[in-house]
Amino acid sequence: MKNKKDFTVYFLMRSRKDAQGKCPLYARIVVNGNITEMSLQISLESGDWNKGEGEAHPKTKELIKLNEDLQDACTQLQSHYRVLRSQNGLVTVTAEAVKNAFLG
Repeated sequence: MKNKKDFTVYFLMRSRKDAQGKCPLYARIVVNGNITEMSLQISLESGDWNKGEGEAHPKTKELIKLNEDLQDACTQLQSHYRVLRSQNGLVTVTAEAVKNAFLG
């Protein structure tokens, strides 16, 4: 999701597998070229992930719900970015600050 090309959120899957053979999902937050990532504490089978779209293939109710949750997380991150930007005025908001606001 983009906002004036200075804020972007990507969802991606790491290739390393856990003990159950699933791969972890991460959110990458980019603010003015400043990048940070956070684990979403979710793991999926690699075949359930659509790398090009940055979301799960909506094959099951659980995967459809996951995509809805990812969109909710993106909306919350955008909201935190807007709040930080309005509070900080001319001070540059960093990706890490958005992540920390989201995580509490």
